[in-house]
Amino acid sequence: PPPSCILRVAYRRMLEAGHSVSSYFSANDFWCDIGTPNSYLEAQINLLKQLSVTCPSYPGVKIYHPVSIGKGVVIGEHSTVGPYAVIGDHSQIPNNTSISHSVLWPHSQLSCNDKLHQTIVYQQKQKIDL
Repeated sequence: PPPSCILRVAYRRMLEAGHSVSSYFSANDFWCDIGTPNSYLEAQINLLKQLSVTCPSYPGVKIYHPVSIGKGVVIGEHSTVGPYAVIGDHSQIPNNTSISHSVLWPHSQLSCNDKLHQTIVYQQKQKIDL
């Protein structure tokens, strides 16, 4: 497979073409390397720990903070969300679903009775279980 590291692909090409590459440091901002699915999930969880996010309530749904629930999300009854769940805009979570320590990208669609723990859902239904 081709290399996927930005250092080996993009930055090397930029330097070889004569462009300069620089960096910026800010002591007050959050930054972490998210080059792997595990580090991406860890970064999302760390952000949830630092932010105070208010979420709508859903009848018949148990929500354990911290969580982030996007706009237009539908969550079915008897579902459990959190702790540490990031749910992207317009995602569909059917009845009897459990989500913790997971990230759902926008427009994700789950199946009834799904139990997600340490999972990333992308392109609607594709899953990476960690």
